[in-house]
Amino acid sequence: MIWITDGTPPEDGDMVLVLEGLGKSLNSALKKLFGASVIDEELVKELVKDIQRALLMADVDVNLVMKITERVQEQALDENLARGVSRREHIIRVVWDTLAFFLGEKPVPLTINPGKPNLVMMVGIQGSGKTTTIGKLARYYQKRGIKTGVICADNFRPGAYNQLKQLAERSNVPFWGDEEEKDAVKLAKEGFKELEAFIEREAKDPLASAKIFGTREFLTKSATKYYNAPNFFVMRSVAAHMGLYGNSGAEAIYPTFLVDGDGKPLNASDNTYTLTFKKEELPPVKAFWSLTMYDGATQLLVRNPLNRYLLNSAMMDQFEKETDGSIVLYIQKESPGKDKQANWLPAPAGPLYMVLRLYGPEPEALEGKWLPPVLEKVKQQ
Repeated sequence: MIWITDGTPPEDGDMVLVLEGLGKSLNSALKKLFGASVIDEELVKELVKDIQRALLMADVDVNLVMKITERVQEQALDENLARGVSRREHIIRVVWDTLAFFLGEKPVPLTINPGKPNLVMMVGIQGSGKTTTIGKLARYYQKRGIKTGVICADNFRPGAYNQLKQLAERSNVPFWGDEEEKDAVKLAKEGFKELEAFIEREAKDPLASAKIFGTREFLTKSATKYYNAPNFFVMRSVAAHMGLYGNSGAEAIYPTFLVDGDGKPLNASDNTYTLTFKKEELPPVKAFWSLTMYDGATQLLVRNPLNRYLLNSAMMDQFEKETDGSIVLYIQKESPGKDKQANWLPAPAGPLYMVLRLYGPEPEALEGKWLPPVLEKVKQQ
């Protein structure tokens, strides 16, 4: 079962926790059918009580439990059996069909609302495939340009934390969990807050890469100094999600453009953007700088007629400059025109993000005295 919200952290009463014993309890109840020599009304009533007990212990709503068991009892004693079907087979089928009808008879599309947080909660009995499904869902939406994070709230099954952590790291998806915490509701709430806050800070902080790339010793200190975190697991997951093999801050920093000046996710299907560097505010570097375009859905470079995947400091003599000496870069899927094409960074017809790389950053960049310009969305005429 999948539970989705519009991004508001759930309250305690909104959480539906299906305990791992539900499957065992239902199986134990049905086993009585196999051992019974006579299947009569008394046995059916006993079966119904066992099913009620199992569902109530799994926190299923009382009214729903009564509807389910009333239907089971009514149809289990139906005298009109299909030819070749025993009473035992008939009752098992009735239980299965009734549970499927009330708890999820048909698959329901998973709707994601772009531009704001979406919560997906995976609930199910032990062994139903929750952990691997979460890993697949995270990867599926990541490949479609949606920033995803994974929270481990399974405090029952041994190994669940490590398994989900490995799946998340394999897909470069941010992960949060706490092996010591036993309150699943608290884990879900704290995990959501932690990932949301960290990714928001990382997206707005031009020096984030200098804080989340480096040795284990450096990351341990950085986690405490900058994020008040007990370990660097979330930092490392976000760093891997944004880009593998990042250099330390002394070698390079990577301000990343994920949103426009209004805080909206970048999408060039219907939008065009500009990035303006004033004459005296070009990226301060000892070596060189570059601005690279990435497809938000695949995290790959973008095919374009110019075979141009980045703009960099080596192209300064080619850029068209404004009368005040500033440089306006055009971020869009179509050419801005021949007179502006030297300043055009081709974008995909969909979600995108860009990474500004400063190699050999000067002290003013490392100290935050220099900040990258804001990416502005061009207003439609």
